[in-house]
Amino acid sequence: MKIIQKKRKLNKTTLTNATLALAATAILGQGIVKGARNTDNKSPAPTEQTANTKQLHKNQKDMTYGEYRKMLNPVTPYVMLELMLTEGVKLDKTGNYCIPYKDSRGIWTIAFGMTSTRDGKKVTSKTTPIPIADAWDESVNVLENRETYFMMYCYDVGCDSLRLDTPGRQCAFASIFYNAGTKLMEEPQNKNHRNRNETLRKLYREYGDKVTAEMVRECFAKYPITEPRSFGKLAISGASDKELADILGLYVVGGRGLWSRRWMEGQVLMGNINPKSFLNLPMGTLSEFMKMMGGKKDVFWGGDKDHPVINMKTLVPFDEWLADPVAHDGKTKFSNRTIGNLLNQINPDITEYFYDDNLVFGASDANNDNKTADFIAFHNEMKRQAYKTATSKIRGKSRVSQTTQARTAGAKRA
Repeated sequence: MKIIQKKRKLNKTTLTNATLALAATAILGQGIVKGARNTDNKSPAPTEQTANTKQLHKNQKDMTYGEYRKMLNPVTPYVMLELMLTEGVKLDKTGNYCIPYKDSRGIWTIAFGMTSTRDGKKVTSKTTPIPIADAWDESVNVLENRETYFMMYCYDVGCDSLRLDTPGRQCAFASIFYNAGTKLMEEPQNKNHRNRNETLRKLYREYGDKVTAEMVRECFAKYPITEPRSFGKLAISGASDKELADILGLYVVGGRGLWSRRWMEGQVLMGNINPKSFLNLPMGTLSEFMKMMGGKKDVFWGGDKDHPVINMKTLVPFDEWLADPVAHDGKTKFSNRTIGNLLNQINPDITEYFYDDNLVFGASDANNDNKTADFIAFHNEMKRQAYKTATSKIRGKSRVSQTTQARTAGAKRA
């Protein structure tokens, strides 16, 4: 399904820094998952990485945090699309402001999963509504300038076998860290875990983008991982995409919304779902799909409580729902307040950047072995140049007023 969008020139107003970064990175566009999906709940046959690919992965682990963050910038728009679908966002009657709501665990939340305001205060029923554009900027700030990407960096360079080298893995881990911090990696109350995180935070406050891989490794050597949780143990041991997706089913206690959220993260991790396909859906409507499917856990997770298995067969009705999204009754059409429309309200140029097909979403175990180090290096350079070009084009221009009428926007399914 494709919604026709009329192209128009960039606005001549000024973007905030965070929105500027996202509008720029979004030019990298939709990835393409090549080949048919495996929906039989079986893990793909393991394959060996080539020496060249291993060397490229090693180079990623030697980056400074500033270099690493720039590498992740192209993924940010996709993470934001995932958050806009999975978080239970509530808007006021005008549709221009995010208002407080209780999440599936009864915690007061606002915007895209924010439980505290910019000044550090806890969200309550009386928290002041936030303009949609400000909510977008604040979530981007959490991803790029606070702890989400930084903690991903620390685990990536501090654990030799951890692989965060594909858009699917990067997007899924960003969503997990945004939602739960490092709690899925290690026992939260473990002394080494707490001391290491506090030391890493001090390093970040002092050095910022200049934090080096050597600094992080010294911290991990001083405070080694002694109590990894099941997900963390698999992640740092170099487990496959399917193994990581399956084990996410252990972390769905505390709210029905986690059943579908962790399922979504697992499918994105494996490359089976590209967040770009969410542009035609209203915000926070993953819960509608869950209700339409019967609202039971086994729609998303099989196996048993100790050995969960992600339900691959649900991909089929999910694809059908993406093509023709309806409410939980299976009949009622959604309004035209889609994620694509709201992005146009933040800035009409953002959705246009999703049309370039440069970023590949696909299972790392199936795809990466077929790429030489030279090809991947060239591909990454193309992404960096696209980001730089886009930034220069829109520097000094701003997001449009929230009263501007949203244009019809969308995208064909990946």
